[in-house]
Amino acid sequence: GDAYDNSLAESQIGLYKSELIHHEGPWRDVGQVEAATASWVLWFNTERTHGSIDDLTPIELEQLDYARNEPGRTSRLTPATRSPDAPGRVTACTAGSADHG
Repeated sequence: GDAYDNSLAESQIGLYKSELIHHEGPWRDVGQVEAATASWVLWFNTERTHGSIDDLTPIELEQLDYARNEPGRTSRLTPATRSPDAPGRVTACTAGSADHG
């Protein structure tokens, strides 16, 4: 291997430690750390916005991808679909959808 083999893992561990372990501690026991870790991983993988995907959550990006690639349906992003609670976040509106934000 080369020097960059572990860089992604080390970056992820750094985020985990700074966002959860050091920020939320001190911890009572290992069980508390394990439960908090499971919650953090779920949040990180489903709800956290990511700059590399236009500040969308992974779930929002997946929904956009499905809407764009589903036969017979179109997807569009419009200012009307922006969430008032999360400025920068957008949701997909598919043609024929009743909910256009």
